[in-house]
Amino acid sequence: MTGYLKSVQKHYIKSELRNPDIEQIIHEPFNFRDVAVSAQKQFLEYIVNKWAEKNRIESTGEETKADESFAAIASNLVTNWENEGLKSKFIEEIKNGNGAVCDEFAYPERTLLLNFNYTKTADLYLPANSDIPVNHIHGELDNEQNPVIFGYGDELDEDYKTISNLNDNSYLTNIKSIRYLETDNYRQLLQFIDTGPYQIYIMGHSCGNSDRTLLNTLFEHKNCVSIKPYYYEWTDEEGGHSDNYIEIIQNISRNFNSMQLMRDRIVNKLYCRPLPQKPKVAAIE
Repeated sequence: MTGYLKSVQKHYIKSELRNPDIEQIIHEPFNFRDVAVSAQKQFLEYIVNKWAEKNRIESTGEETKADESFAAIASNLVTNWENEGLKSKFIEEIKNGNGAVCDEFAYPERTLLLNFNYTKTADLYLPANSDIPVNHIHGELDNEQNPVIFGYGDELDEDYKTISNLNDNSYLTNIKSIRYLETDNYRQLLQFIDTGPYQIYIMGHSCGNSDRTLLNTLFEHKNCVSIKPYYYEWTDEEGGHSDNYIEIIQNISRNFNSMQLMRDRIVNKLYCRPLPQKPKVAAIE
């Protein structure tokens, strides 16, 4: 298997494969309408506090450089969340890209590319000096310090306890949760999601049960404010358009224990869009 994957990486994973439309998505600003209803207060409190931290002005007698009108809105909103007028004004400030509001909040403070693929496809979208890390959670083909992980990752399955209770380690050899401990990739991921509110973009992952344990950790974490899937769209035989948005949602739902949380956090199709496609690139010998 690794031989085949190394061949794919050598012959197909070239700079020509990079899709500029996907690259733009990775670096695009955050859209407040994506945030789950139950997470809106948490998210706004977080960015208001970050704004206050970065724009705190020492008492020097000089003219304030901060946006005083926004500061008043932000400060009052934290203590008076139910004031719909203040909330609406705050959101409009973000949507309109008003000065410091846009600079501080429209773009994520930190971004992480979590690569479930075994190849270097994700790395194509970042320059060599990028401060955006790529977490190759399932290993790398050319890195002995980050060995490739094959196997199954669904501890939520009813049969998992049965397998575990057999007291035979050979049955656990290819359980991903066990193999994750060979490196610190999983720990780095946990450290990232614990730092503050985050949104998940899903590109090309089916969200099937093979990664159910890991996806459940990401989807139901207290800091997850929304999950935005990019779906595939195609033209059917009748000339109409079809897509797999619902199929992805069905798969995502199996990674949740709380269906109420699932319905709130997944971005509805109206605000999602198809994953940009690019013509196939011929193999380069």
